[in-house]
Amino acid sequence: MRRWRRRSASWLASSVVAGIVLLVDAGRARADCTERDLGGAIVVSSCSDGTPRHWTVLRADLSHADLGLRVTRAAGRGLTPIDWRDSAGIDNAVAIVSGGPFELAEMHPEGLTVAEAEPWSETVDDAAHSVLAAGMQNIAGVFEEERLVPHEPWMRSAISGGRLLVRDGTALGACIGRGCEHAPRTGVGLSEDARSLVLVVVEGWTERSLGATEPELASLLRGAGAWRAFATASGATSALWLSDAPDAVPSSDGAPRVAAVHLALLDVASGQTRRLVGVVETRDGTPLPEASVSVETLDGRAVGEPPALNEGAYFEVRVPIRDYYVVRASMDGYRSGCVLCDVLASRDENWCSLLLDEGDGEETCPVPPRTLDVGPYPIGEPDAGAPVPGPGDGGGESEGGCAIAGRRAARRAGGGDAVVGTLVLVAALARVRRRRATARSRSTPATG
Repeated sequence: MRRWRRRSASWLASSVVAGIVLLVDAGRARADCTERDLGGAIVVSSCSDGTPRHWTVLRADLSHADLGLRVTRAAGRGLTPIDWRDSAGIDNAVAIVSGGPFELAEMHPEGLTVAEAEPWSETVDDAAHSVLAAGMQNIAGVFEEERLVPHEPWMRSAISGGRLLVRDGTALGACIGRGCEHAPRTGVGLSEDARSLVLVVVEGWTERSLGATEPELASLLRGAGAWRAFATASGATSALWLSDAPDAVPSSDGAPRVAAVHLALLDVASGQTRRLVGVVETRDGTPLPEASVSVETLDGRAVGEPPALNEGAYFEVRVPIRDYYVVRASMDGYRSGCVLCDVLASRDENWCSLLLDEGDGEETCPVPPRTLDVGPYPIGEPDAGAPVPGPGDGGGESEGGCAIAGRRAARRAGGGDAVVGTLVLVAALARVRRRRATARSRSTPATG
């Protein structure tokens, strides 16, 4: 009996290990991906495996001078990606995805939402939604759902979503409720150095692709390089539009879907332009109409023709919308000057004047460092009794997500689903072993 118990304990341990290996292998089906560049700053990988599952990964270099981000303004709510692109005039859009959960009836986003430096009215962080926020030069951060993230002046864009699926390099290991179902899903995150934006869009509910569970989406996001990430959509609103493939990841029924908010990646070297205007003068206000003016990008590329100055030393030039330009002015007998100027989509006229001092030499315009020094934001509590939403959960009135039972329950579960799956496998193998042992005892003649 003791020998059997030892053997049973040994078999149980080996079965647990085998079950874990099987589960790990099942979650790591070999992916077949094709990769291409899109717009210079973006790499697109189209992937599939044998589950069956198809998904697309976008990695965008946020430090690239020609990459821009745009979030839907309130006036653009309730549109499909194409209709929003056309109404907003962003012909330079390279990629568009759903920008977070929303209330279907009013097309109002859940959680903090900021577009072109202006927050949507009545959108605030609520200790239930994770937040992706980006400022000048695409300096960005992902903030976990339990933090109360206020709207701050540095924010140019912000979207919200469900709980973190990847937290400091660790992918979520448990799911609850509809998060355990295979469905179309979209996730967004940042690399550890916050220089890369990572998007993963999983096709689902189609003949060729089942979709993904939340832990599977978490694994795909982590595998794509996300250090922190969350889901922005699940279900029919989870789709991906690319400039060279409008149906890169179609909606589950193939029809364009409206959303309250979209997130677009732009090629800011082209597309919409705005007026950059200014005056060149001395510090006492004397105009210098004979000065020469040039406009450059941060990486030193000249933009358009040098603007001519009128008698009042006023200049005007149309340039593509971009966070920063370096505007330089020079004139014999004066020290050359420069200034950093931003050109915003929300302003048709962007003022950028220069003051020159007598003398020689030139002023330098150092590029602002790409650092984000904010927070830490306080930890809050979601409404008592309210579920912590996945992307789109809102008591049945939201679009684009699944219900999540609660952050505390999820954390208590930890890797609960994997453990439960392993124990189920062990129990099944145990039953098979007992049946085989019984069958052998019945078929073996008694001795002695």
